[in-house]
Amino acid sequence: MLQDLGHQALRFLASSTFVKRVIITSSVAAVLSVPSTPQVFTEADWNGQAVKEVEEKGREASNAARYGASKTLAERGMSSSPDRLVTSAYQRHGTCTTNTKQNIIPSAQNTSSQTMYDVFTKEGSAVGSGSWVDMPAIALARVLGLQKEEAGGERIIISAGAFSFQDLLDATPSSSKHLKGTPGAGKDAVHQIRFDADKSVRLLRLKYHTMADTIADTLEDWEKGW
Repeated sequence: MLQDLGHQALRFLASSTFVKRVIITSSVAAVLSVPSTPQVFTEADWNGQAVKEVEEKGREASNAARYGASKTLAERGMSSSPDRLVTSAYQRHGTCTTNTKQNIIPSAQNTSSQTMYDVFTKEGSAVGSGSWVDMPAIALARVLGLQKEEAGGERIIISAGAFSFQDLLDATPSSSKHLKGTPGAGKDAVHQIRFDADKSVRLLRLKYHTMADTIADTLEDWEKGW
C-alpha cells in the first residue's frame, strides 16, 4: 500500500507543470560510517559501511546498520533509480536533500529528547557526545531549500556542531536548578564524528541558534509541562 502511494506521488511529480522543487529530508545516517579515527563527514560521503553489513549479515545485521542502510539506499535511489518515475521526478524538479542531525527540542516520545532530559535530571547521565541541531533550524532549512535557486540538486547537511553532554549542562543559565555535572569537563572531548555544515550556511544562508538559546528554550518548555 505504501509503495503504491509512493508511486502515485512520483507519477504526480513527474507530470506536474507547477511543482517547482521537492525537498527530501534524509538523515546523517546516510552520510556517516563508524570511523577508527576522528573524521569530518561532508555531503560527498555515503554510509557504505552499513549497506555492506546488511548485505553480508542480512537479518543478523545490527539495528544501526539496518537503519543506516535503509536511509542510504533510499536517498541514493532518488538520483540513481532505474525506475522511470523516480528518475523523471528527480530530474524535473531539482530535488534538494537535507541530511539532519538529532534535535534537542523536547518531545515525550522522542529518543534524543529523552536522552537530553536524563542528562539534566539523572546523576551520571552527562557522559557521551554527538552532534546536534534544533528543530527551528531543520524547519527553516526546508523552507530555504525551496526558496534558494542555487540549492536545487544539492545535498546539504544540517548540523549545528559537535557537543558533549556536559556542554548541555554548561550552557544552562546559572539560575537553573538542574544538575551541573562537572563544569568544563566537555571541553577536552575527542569527537570521533563531526559534520561539515558549511554548505547550509553558504547556499541556504542558514543561521543556527546557539546552544545556550536552545537550552533556554527547552527548559522553558519543560517548565510549561511540554
